[in-house]
Amino acid sequence: MALMLLRKRTIVFNHLEKRMPEYFSLYTYLADKKGILSHYNIYWSPADSTGAGAHTDDHDVVIVQLAGKKKWKFEHEDITLKAGDILFVRKGTLHNPVTEDGHQSLHLTVGLVYGVSSFPVFPEPACVEDHAGDISAVEFFRSMGNLLGGTEPVLHTGQDVLPDEGNSYIRFTYKENALELTKEVFHHIFERRSLNNFSVRPGADRKDVINIILSFYKTGIPVVIGAAPVEIKGTS
Repeated sequence: MALMLLRKRTIVFNHLEKRMPEYFSLYTYLADKKGILSHYNIYWSPADSTGAGAHTDDHDVVIVQLAGKKKWKFEHEDITLKAGDILFVRKGTLHNPVTEDGHQSLHLTVGLVYGVSSFPVFPEPACVEDHAGDISAVEFFRSMGNLLGGTEPVLHTGQDVLPDEGNSYIRFTYKENALELTKEVFHHIFERRSLNNFSVRPGADRKDVINIILSFYKTGIPVVIGAAPVEIKGTS
């Protein structure tokens, strides 16, 4: 996903009503009580991107801005949404959602079709186990925003993460999780600022940086990307 954002691609999480119990509940409520067919998509767009371009929809749409900022260009005006804002777009209205320099966007789109006599039937999604303490989606979103920004970011590992350097490797350990990286490669990309902070060396290839960061997330080692030391929650 981080590589797609780096290439100015929007990531779409389609039909959440089929994947998450909370959206399934909204879907069934609107279907049973209001006769409305609804669908729920989340769009994650990098800064300075155009997404779907200018288009119209054949149904009404409710936009809920979750994080970042996004400008919605209409024929006669532009509306910029920030986190917490809600926008209603009538079907058939020409619109063009774009992000500007320095502003990523995460928004929820709710599509509404009225007066439907029958509705698609699918099983209720299973509840996802609650991983209290996992790095949240918001923290990941902010980390990727800092990583893709113009400044050289800093990798902050959790205070409970224990780094250990051997002759040819550097190992990060957190509880039962461990990530071992080639020392020469790691220090070609990062330089140590303190025990748990590593800054990206100027000119380092962002794709290499992203691959290492994703290795931390995949292994379950708590890290956050920022410009100053931050408090990091652990993972289960």
